[in-house]
Amino acid sequence: MVAAADRCGGDLVAACAARDVPGLPSGAAAEAEALASALAQARGALDREGVGAACVEAAVRCGVADRLVCDRSDRAADQLDRLRRLCRAARRYERHAQHPALADFLAGAVVTLSTLHGAKGAEWDHVLITGMCEGLLPHRRAIDRGEVDEERRLAYVGITRARVELSLSWPARREGRFTSASRFLAEAGVAEQGARLAA
Repeated sequence: MVAAADRCGGDLVAACAARDVPGLPSGAAAEAEALASALAQARGALDREGVGAACVEAAVRCGVADRLVCDRSDRAADQLDRLRRLCRAARRYERHAQHPALADFLAGAVVTLSTLHGAKGAEWDHVLITGMCEGLLPHRRAIDRGEVDEERRLAYVGITRARVELSLSWPARREGRFTSASRFLAEAGVAEQGARLAA
């Protein structure tokens, strides 16, 4: 998708909306198109109603809120609570900011995205690692090649970046198939229901 975004002038949303991304499976292309549509709806809400409405619109249109409501697990309840707090924070910011802007609100959240490779040497109070399932971490290719030790080292790098709180998550399904939690979680003594650990 990054290469496709380069062809769209660096616009990742436009790349998601494109129907002819080379090498992207049809299912993934449909999901990317749905994401682009949801983001366009959120952009419309931002223009019409402001920052708070845009955050709510994004959560609803992307289907995140509905999935969390339908999921009865403690992890889903916690994530839904965080999503609600984010939307309330956006509305609060909008009430008090002189010139509210989505970019300024998000900048105030101070969220840093990093790959595991890029996280080495850095530390944050709160760290969320997604995709902690077999096939992603360790990656399927690494398993096939017998290179799981390097993947374990990368997982350790990510886990040890947290100063206060570490959250680990993984999808219930990936590419239409059920997933299993990463073997690294069992090795670390973490229960498979999801994990949120104090450092």
